[in-house]
Amino acid sequence: MTEWPSHFIAAQTRSPWLLYAAVFASGGIFALVWLFLLMQDVNRLQRRRVFNTALYLSVFCFSLALYFALIFWPPLPSTVPPGLSPLRLGLILSVGLALLVFPAVMIVQVNNEITTALSSRSRSPNAIVMVLLTFLMFKSLIVGTAATERAHQN
Repeated sequence: MTEWPSHFIAAQTRSPWLLYAAVFASGGIFALVWLFLLMQDVNRLQRRRVFNTALYLSVFCFSLALYFALIFWPPLPSTVPPGLSPLRLGLILSVGLALLVFPAVMIVQVNNEITTALSSRSRSPNAIVMVLLTFLMFKSLIVGTAATERAHQN
């Protein structure tokens, strides 16, 4: 286990409503950035590397680039039938589904780590609520940030 330098242990104070305004202004795209910020906060809170944020971010960005390339890259002229082949359509659906499932899974994991840091025992109900809130315009990120702030104060 690596020790964190003291400047990494300090609590990050971010206004959840300001972050939510950024999510609203960006049409929801900033919510993904917020999720990675929450992962880093959990790493600081636990004083260990719970989430490999750099790896997750690179895999997510690569998957997003692959998804858009599959959608917008013109098919080869010899593709029969012209347009979307079944293989390409399957890849688009698979990568798209993975891009939807990944944030939901990460929200549950972040919630479990925050619940552990707060010494709370009700993991499953909180996780279910977080996933449901995720589908309500990522409101769970506000709840997660507020919980992180409470954990930093304890």
